[in-house]
Amino acid sequence: MYSIGAEESLYSPQISFYCASLPGSNSVPNLIWKDPSRIRINWFPGEDGGSTILGYLAYMKLSTDASPTLIYDGSYDPNTNYLTITSFNGVALQTNVIYQINVRAMNIVGIGGYSAGLNVPLGYYPSSQNSVISDLSQLFSGYRSTMDLKVKKHLFILKKFLIK
Repeated sequence: MYSIGAEESLYSPQISFYCASLPGSNSVPNLIWKDPSRIRINWFPGEDGGSTILGYLAYMKLSTDASPTLIYDGSYDPNTNYLTITSFNGVALQTNVIYQINVRAMNIVGIGGYSAGLNVPLGYYPSSQNSVISDLSQLFSGYRSTMDLKVKKHLFILKKFLIK
């Protein structure tokens, strides 16, 4: 019932629609560094789907496992894009096995698809496989680095002097 002198609007309150979709797959995680007990990775975001990225989820599995296990829930820190892994399923990392790591982004709509997998052979392999595999220029967005490493071998020659 309307009273005289009261103004009523013919329109409902304003409603805003937010159009977004699931985030796209991230880049393949990059292996930054590894040794027999630790793996350090980073990743770069894919498409955000029209909504701010709210965080990343990292999954890992042994190459023989059927499905991956969640090892990192970054929903509390959406700016983190790196991870150091020291255990899997509550157990220290094993040597002489291959781990596969995937990353997924989440936004207001939900969780996006898996990134392509990064296979990390962990163990006592020749030094060329234990070194950094990823391109150093891609480790930090917006920065480009060049690193020269030179190793010198010293040969010690023992000369014998004959005293007469």
